[in-house]
Amino acid sequence: MRGRSLVTFLMTALALMVFAAPSQAQLSAAVPRGQTLTYQALNKILTDLAYEPEETDAEIHIYRIYINRDNWKLPYRMYILKDASYIWMDCTLSTVENPEMVPPAALVKLLKENEKIGPAHFALHSTDKYLHIYEPIENRDISNALIRKRIDGFDATVRRTYDLWNPDNFKSTGAKLSTNNLPTLVLTAPSRFPLERANPLAAPKR
Repeated sequence: MRGRSLVTFLMTALALMVFAAPSQAQLSAAVPRGQTLTYQALNKILTDLAYEPEETDAEIHIYRIYINRDNWKLPYRMYILKDASYIWMDCTLSTVENPEMVPPAALVKLLKENEKIGPAHFALHSTDKYLHIYEPIENRDISNALIRKRIDGFDATVRRTYDLWNPDNFKSTGAKLSTNNLPTLVLTAPSRFPLERANPLAAPKR
C-alpha cells in the first residue's frame, strides 16, 4: 500500500509540474494571446531583437531597420496601420521614372513572382515612382520569435529576387505603352517619405 501511495503521489506531483509550467508560446509571447500588437510593442520587440529601429514617421510610427548580410545592407520599414489588422514590412527597391515606358516583360515577371512569394508582393507606385515589396503579418498572437522569423524570410525574398527588381530592368524603352496593355501591380499599402532605396550596387555578383 505504501508503495502504491508513493507512486500515486509522484504521478500527481509530476502532473502538477507539467500543467503549471509555462508553454513555449507563453514564454515568447509579446502580447497576451489573441490581442493585437501596438506600435509601442512593435518598437520594443525590434529593440529586444537588436534591430535598433529608427522612427521615421511620427504619425504612422514607421520604424526603419537595417539588415547587413554578405556585405549588402538593406533598409526595411515596419509599421501598423490604423485598423491594426496587420503589421506591414516593406522595402523600397528600384526607381521607375516612366512606368508607362518600361519593358512589359519586366512587369510580367514581377506579377508571376507575386504568385510564388505571397503574402509578400511587389507593388509599383505611380505617385512616388518607386518599386516596392511588401509583406503583411497578421497582427495577433505575435511573439519575438515570430517577428524574427518573418523578417528573416522577407529579407531572404528580397535578396533572392534581385534579378527581377534590378533597376536595369526598368529603363525606359523610349516608346509609351498603351495603358490597356500595361500590367498593373496593385498598391495595397501606403508609401510615405522618408524612403531609403535598396542599394543595387552592393548586391553580390552572380
